[in-house]
Amino acid sequence: MAATRMRFARQAIQELRKEDPHTQVTEHYLRHLIKTGAVPTVKVGNNRRLINYDLLLEYLSSPTAQSDEKEVGGIRRIQ
Repeated sequence: MAATRMRFARQAIQELRKEDPHTQVTEHYLRHLIKTGAVPTVKVGNNRRLINYDLLLEYLSSPTAQSDEKEVGGIRRIQ
C-alpha cells in the first residue's frame, strides 16, 4: 500500500501545477473546497489543515453533483 500524500493547500496547488501546468484550479478555490468540507482535511496546529492529495485529485476528476448554490424550492411562508 502506498503512503498517503498529505499536503497543505499551497503545496497541493504546486504539485497539481507540476502535473498539469495549465490547470485552472487556484489556491483560493482549494481553500473554498476545504472550508465547505468538499475535500476532507486533518487539522494540524491552530489554524492549518492537511489535505489528502489523492482524495483531492479524485474529487477534481469527478466532483459531486451538489452545487455550491442552495436551491430555492417553492414559496415559503414569511413570519
